[in-house]
Amino acid sequence: MFSKHALLGLAAFLPAAAVHGQTPTPPRPVTAVPAPKPAAPPFKPEKLPANVVARVNSQNITRDQTFAMLATLGGQPLLREMITDSVIEQEAKKQGVSVTEAEVAKEIAETRRKFPQQAMAAGSPMSFSEYVAREGISEGLLRWSVRRRLLTKKTYRKVLESQIKTPDMTGQISVSHILLATTPLPGSDPSAKPLSDDDAKKKIETLRADIASGKTTFAAAAKANSNDPGSAAKGGSLGFFAKDGRYLPEFEKAAFALKKVGDVSEPFKTQYGWHIVRLDKTAATAEDRTALRNQAVANAEQNQQQFNAWLGGLVRNAKVSINPAAMTGGTTAPRKVSATK
Repeated sequence: MFSKHALLGLAAFLPAAAVHGQTPTPPRPVTAVPAPKPAAPPFKPEKLPANVVARVNSQNITRDQTFAMLATLGGQPLLREMITDSVIEQEAKKQGVSVTEAEVAKEIAETRRKFPQQAMAAGSPMSFSEYVAREGISEGLLRWSVRRRLLTKKTYRKVLESQIKTPDMTGQISVSHILLATTPLPGSDPSAKPLSDDDAKKKIETLRADIASGKTTFAAAAKANSNDPGSAAKGGSLGFFAKDGRYLPEFEKAAFALKKVGDVSEPFKTQYGWHIVRLDKTAATAEDRTALRNQAVANAEQNQQQFNAWLGGLVRNAKVSINPAAMTGGTTAPRKVSATK
């Protein structure tokens, strides 16, 4: 069954991290985002104007704003949400990011379109309108949550783009390969039986001859025959890499011995089985470097733990003070408000 938060994305502002299958060779590392600073002390009560519930950096959250938001969102306790909201708004402004009403409307329309299929898959067939009515989700709550999710996502991407630099790919080449495994591989089908050494050698020689004669293409042969789960579906493409020990010595030696684009190596053996390698590019272009950087940004966006650390760091590092009396309309004993739920 769906929950309001699962539908509206009040907690999860970005898609869940993608699951990547393992390959026999290490993946290219993604530039890491610097870790957030140590957590600041909990929010402390402070003398503020009577109608100010909290102050985030230099921006006030007033009692009227709190009550207005409380009414809009159906009575949910919102001070922490509003503090997080204020932090996100300030960071978005700092990054030059905004969300238009047209973007919010488009996202809501897309949610309405996809919802019936998602509800059916979850075993609760209903329309989006039926769900909203059943759960008592107001239009205000819907628009607020969608806007916040979009603003947070766009702001986070802008931060990542400023932190992840275009890589220096000097000395790197791009290759594709075909592997006929003679031993079980990480991430491969456990029911698949590896070839014998002789059978693998004969088959790789036949594949190379078929490619050379034009009977098939390297990409088609890789998709149909390669046992490398990480590259077979991509026509055997491994992308760019340097001669730095990322791959096995035999593999790097064969790859870097190729001189002309399109050259295919003689069959060679590693601990995983028999290979052939084709040289795709001798050097990275500016477009290649930009594409790799964009992929690193996209990968970082999918890292939910990294995203949570970023958002938590924004809240922890904000100077937040609260006025308990303003929240009750009278005088109450000061109390601490923890930075985390």
